Formats: sequence, structure tokens, C-alpha cells
Amino acid sequence: MKKRLFGFFLAVLMLGSSITSFAVESAPYASSYLDAYAIGITPKENHVMSVTFVVYGTNIMDRIGAQKILIEEWDGVDWVETGTYSAEKNSNFLTKKASEYTSSITFYGLPGVPYRATLTAYAERNGGSDTGTVTSDPATCK
Repeated sequence: MKKRLFGFFLAVLMLGSSITSFAVESAPYASSYLDAYAIGITPKENHVMSVTFVVYGTNIMDRIGAQKILIEEWDGVDWVETGTYSAEKNSNFLTKKASEYTSSITFYGLPGVPYRATLTAYAERNGGSDTGTVTSDPATCK
């Protein structure tokens, strides 16, 4: 587990930003499918926000990755949903026959506005499946 988390942190650092918000979640209950999952959000230049996720299965899974990613922005009072990305419309969200999977998406934000992302992790094997959610710490768009 520590080796996997180190790999995720290294991947985030390789994205080239010194300001990255991320969240890591081990499965909160015994799962035959999900070992751990994490999501991070990083502000880039020109109002671009990068969201990177990693999902670890307990074994080689039939399918593993993100079922969906919810993006929210802070309006000064509350978090407001600004978009949802799903596996149905993003071919890079799921992979087959793997024990772990990492991918990312980008979106345009408003400068000075904090954003956060919620990952719904997914793993499937032998006709069974499980999901888990984790929300990143906020990051402010440049």
C-alpha cells in the first residue's frame, strides 16, 4: 500500500506543479474488489485544472478505474456542481485486465476560484463489482 501511495504522489509531482491537492482513501470496509483509490486536482496555466486519479484493485480486475468524476466550485458559501465526467463518455476512465489504473482529465476554470473533484472508483471481477468515493482537497484556479 505504501509503495502504491508513493507511486501516486510521484505521478502527481511529475505533472509539473508545486501546488497540488489530493485525497487518498483506503476502502473503508473489507472489499473483494477495491484496495485503495485517490484523486488530486492541480491548477495549470491559462485557467486549466488537471484532475488525476488512481484506483487499486485487490487482484487483476476485469475492469478498473473511475465510474465518474464530479467537479465542484466554491461560490463563497457552498460547493456548487459545475460538471460530471462519466466512464460512458470518457474512454480513458476504465481499463481491462489490470490491478491498478491511473488517468487524468482537464477542464477550464475561473481564475481565483477554488475547485474540488470527487472520484467514484470502480472495480469489477467475475461478475461482481464495488464502488467507493473520495473527494480531493480544493485547489484554486490560476
